[in-house]
Amino acid sequence: NGTSRNLLDSPPLPILAAILRQSAGYVGNDSGVTHLAAACGTSTVALFGPTNPAVWGPRGREVVTLRRNAGCQACAKGSASGHICLPKIGVQEVLEALLDFRI
Repeated sequence: NGTSRNLLDSPPLPILAAILRQSAGYVGNDSGVTHLAAACGTSTVALFGPTNPAVWGPRGREVVTLRRNAGCQACAKGSASGHICLPKIGVQEVLEALLDFRI
């Protein structure tokens, strides 16, 4: 299909930031790399499970947060395991959120 993919394994932070700044978009979970992508101004779709994105989510004009913890018993109990919330976020929903950035 003419596209290339590169896999990075623990690049130094400045290199990772440079790559994120040049990226058309980023999709990731509640992690430091997701926050870095948002801070770099990259169009970012952040996937959240049990943690509250209003408190812990990345900030920026180009950030969409998706969360589906309604009905997740592990979230309701504050449990560290057994979460069904992340799998409830569908691939199509993530793709649509990313494409809404018009990348």
